[in-house]
Amino acid sequence: MTKQQTVPMQLPFAPMEWWAVIQGNNNTAGTHNGLNRFAYDFARVNGSSGGAPVFATAKGKIVDINDSHPSVGKQGVTNGIKIEHAAGEVCVPIHIKQGSSTFLGLKVGDTVQMGQQIASVGDTGTEIGNFHLHIALSNEPIPTPATYDTMPSQFMDYDVSTDGGKTFSYVKSGTPQEGQWVRRRSLWSAWTPQGGGIIDEPGAFSRQPTITDVFAKGLDNKLWQKSYSGGSGWTGWSPHNDGFILGSSPVVDSMGPDHVHLFARGQDGQLWQKWWTAAGGWGNWTPLGGGIIGAPGVRSRQSTITDVFARGLDNKLWQKSYVGGTGWTGWNPHNDGFILGSSPVADSMGPDHVHLFARGQDGALWQKWWTAAGGWSGWNPLGGGIIGAPGVRSRQSTITDVFAKGLDGKLWQKSYVGGSGWTGWNPHDDGFVLGSSPVADSMGPNHVHLFARGEDGQLWQKWWWHA
Repeated sequence: MTKQQTVPMQLPFAPMEWWAVIQGNNNTAGTHNGLNRFAYDFARVNGSSGGAPVFATAKGKIVDINDSHPSVGKQGVTNGIKIEHAAGEVCVPIHIKQGSSTFLGLKVGDTVQMGQQIASVGDTGTEIGNFHLHIALSNEPIPTPATYDTMPSQFMDYDVSTDGGKTFSYVKSGTPQEGQWVRRRSLWSAWTPQGGGIIDEPGAFSRQPTITDVFAKGLDNKLWQKSYSGGSGWTGWSPHNDGFILGSSPVVDSMGPDHVHLFARGQDGQLWQKWWTAAGGWGNWTPLGGGIIGAPGVRSRQSTITDVFARGLDNKLWQKSYVGGTGWTGWNPHNDGFILGSSPVADSMGPDHVHLFARGQDGALWQKWWTAAGGWSGWNPLGGGIIGAPGVRSRQSTITDVFAKGLDGKLWQKSYVGGSGWTGWNPHDDGFVLGSSPVADSMGPNHVHLFARGEDGQLWQKWWWHA
């Protein structure tokens, strides 16, 4: 049996929430003694712990679920879920809420990912109202909840405070101690399903820090929408009953907090546009001419300027732009000799900057940029082997994250940080197989969320956030 932890774990609660360590690891003065001496008790600092989501500390296989018991006081049997990270290395959260794991559709034999919700905090098997999360790592293959032997365990990437959150320090890997406050640093979430039946990649844009609109080509080839509003969560999918038949995935962009505009190839092969304002609602689709292949690339780098790029019928880059007060230019070619291997994706790091990304004919990622001071660069290779168009978002003026569907069908990432340059390509080892190119968006300088069609045809989402 494993006598020492081998699989890195993260704390089992939501990122950036302070939780108090009620009983710490290897403190035998309290109820955690004997076989139980390496267990933890955590309680949420702000608000009740009751109902708080419990997340998987690491990837593993569910070997047991018991969430059938109600809250009846200490004489009741506790609920728990057991996740085997490695042979003889089982994580056991207990006191979970009745039905909270089965409600999520989990069952014995399922593989869960680090950061995936597996239960909610309850008070089963303890005094009624004593909501807290009891969790430990066991060196028994399938431990019995009341008697399992615990083993020393550590967690990675968390903040610790000893003065009630006034000051804190970052811990790369450590053992929370009784009396401390701890909060999980943000890592990537697991992929979560958002329903619907969609064709190809969606379009997504956060026009405000708490509002994200997602659009997709439905199975009827018409436009469908769902939206996220902080505090209210996600709406369901709603159709745009405007009669327009999409010839590509929609691309969404915004010129301000109360504005959204959509662009897509129509069935006639030209570019079409539709927009919404808080004051006027949705307008109709209007044609913008051209002959394009696939979806366009769009970015409003200023509140009155929008640049649209497309793969022309000659497979070269074409551009048209909107300037408030002047209107739309015509279509103009980029006579740079580059042959696109995907639709172009446009992004901006500031009001006087645009950069474009696309798959080249060689299968690698390529980049081209423009600045007001220097004009257009040539195309530059960024390596990798990718399928379809990349997903790009500059979440800060010096940071750009690029995501792509790799040749293995999984998510890969590379990032640019001013002063350090580009990283290499790094895989997201989350097991998810993309059914489309990923689309990247951001709700703030320390946040990224990704959207893609899954192999099951529905929308999926994954996010990262850091304080």
